[in-house]
Amino acid sequence: MALSRTVIVSLLLLFIAGIARAQEEETLLGGGFESGGYGGPVVKFTNVKGEFAVMAGGYGGWLINHSFMLGGGGYGLVTHHYLDVPAGLFLGNPPAGRMEFNYGGGILEFIFSPMA
Repeated sequence: MALSRTVIVSLLLLFIAGIARAQEEETLLGGGFESGGYGGPVVKFTNVKGEFAVMAGGYGGWLINHSFMLGGGGYGLVTHHYLDVPAGLFLGNPPAGRMEFNYGGGILEFIFSPMA
């Protein structure tokens, strides 16, 4: 009696394990997941105090399924511009009245039709 009970329990466990193994694996992103990255330099043209200005920097990040990017970037003003201020108002760096500008931060980017 004890032997048949052990055999039944063993067969039942094998059956349950087979069913569990046959289940399709599910992921939060629904199947195929591709991951990569990209980045590069960026040059931006703008206007500061009515004068032509150039900003340079770069950005990049982690590319998920060819359609969503999570990353960061930073840029800085590379042309020289001066503020209209009285001499002696600013001390030290930058030189008196010279404008400096830098910025950076996180980027969330969505790419429409990534395989087009």
